[in-house]
Amino acid sequence: MATTAHISTDVVAIPLIWVVPLALYLASFIVAFRPSRPERAWPGLLLGGMQAAGTAFAFAAMFIGQTSFLLDLGVTLSLLLVNALIAHRAVYDLRPSATRLTDFYLCTSLGGVIGGIFAALLAPSIFSGVYEYPLLLAAALLCRPAVMANHLRDVMGGAARTIAVVVCAVLATVMAAMAGSASFGKGALLIGLLLCFATTWRNPTRFALMGSAVGVVAVLIQSTVSTDGGKYRSFFGLHRLQTTQDGRFRVLAHGTTIHGAMRLREDDGTPSRGRPAPATYYAPGGPLSDVFEISRRVNGAIPAVSVVGLGAGSLACYARPGEAWTFYEIDPVVIRLARDAKLFRFLSECAPNARTVQGDARLSLSDRTGQARILIIDAFSSDAIPVHLLTGEALAVYLAHLDRQGLLALHISNRHFDLRQVLARLAAERELTLLARLESSQGKDVQIERTKSSAVLITRDPAAIREAQALGWSVVAPDMSRRPWSDDYANALEALRDRWRAPLPATP
Repeated sequence: MATTAHISTDVVAIPLIWVVPLALYLASFIVAFRPSRPERAWPGLLLGGMQAAGTAFAFAAMFIGQTSFLLDLGVTLSLLLVNALIAHRAVYDLRPSATRLTDFYLCTSLGGVIGGIFAALLAPSIFSGVYEYPLLLAAALLCRPAVMANHLRDVMGGAARTIAVVVCAVLATVMAAMAGSASFGKGALLIGLLLCFATTWRNPTRFALMGSAVGVVAVLIQSTVSTDGGKYRSFFGLHRLQTTQDGRFRVLAHGTTIHGAMRLREDDGTPSRGRPAPATYYAPGGPLSDVFEISRRVNGAIPAVSVVGLGAGSLACYARPGEAWTFYEIDPVVIRLARDAKLFRFLSECAPNARTVQGDARLSLSDRTGQARILIIDAFSSDAIPVHLLTGEALAVYLAHLDRQGLLALHISNRHFDLRQVLARLAAERELTLLARLESSQGKDVQIERTKSSAVLITRDPAAIREAQALGWSVVAPDMSRRPWSDDYANALEALRDRWRAPLPATP
């Protein structure tokens, strides 16, 4: 679980990536729990060397920060397999007699439950980053049979030597930092500990203890070498506040996705003041800004707007006096960041009276009796698909929330999935028309001031359809041979295949 969180948060967001770590983990059980013949010694030396090299790379990469994602992904998955083989073989060697195998497997399962609770519930609450991953890498070094075979006296002696080495290294680092830069001192500390780690390989106990110490120090270094705005973690993910290199924008990022940016300084370097302008996917002239323009041209003033997914609150600056705005957001950390006027001024300057409803949007929308003229679904994070918001039952909730002139828009910018046909098929079930305005977002250069985005609009109003087409939206013909998504059925591979077959076109 920690490996999967590390990959999906710190390496790269890949659809269905959780399948690979799970498969490697289960495969390690199959291999480790097979009886080995006496003439075939367990390749402990080879696995131990791979574990040491991979762990050293992982600790060093934490400080370096930028490594090739293919190299990082390969080392991370290989390290998971090696650690699982070593740990599971240790468990196999400790198995009791056949009469107590029920207790043995019960305790093994209980260990998995405890580890799962730590990785899924405790870690997001106590860590601001995915720090459980390096800590568990360090703990895995203690699972080697040679370490477990030692007496407590030997282990305590090795721990005392390790603490002495770490204290000396920290003192040397403090002295170096006082003479130079703090970042240089931290780098020197980590390099020195890695060298100590490498020189203790002949003694398994000291090697494991030093590796554990390096892991703890690496976490401490990483927690202090952060972005200028900091990291904020919740059960729903890791949020980063960053300032662009030129100092003009503050950016809120969740995984690999930008959830809003606010201008801090003008092009001439002066501080930006007054009503902020939406940026990135929400910039004027983009598909999401068109939704408000279409509604106002066709039906005049907008009485109420509902937005699922708050982000930095960028869309609030499309609000006009007299409109009632409501944001639905499941993550309390996002609400706190967006409401903090010292960080983002979209809500405070543009819609100070906007309501914010915390909780799952589908349940919250079902409970609300009022109706909105516009409903925007913008609940994607790190290219993950919120399937429960893209089903026929969810569409029924959205339509019940809209008034007779209502427009339903969904932000579908995604690197891996094309959701046009999925949503067009759902719209066809209710005799609705789906229009799309698609812009290519595949380039590596992300423009903060205006990021190309893709969105779909669902309506049955002929006037709204004509107005949207005049702004560059195109009608998507549904594929009626497909099975519509529901709470009982969804096919993410289908949406993944659509992206491979028909890449999003670039809009001038």
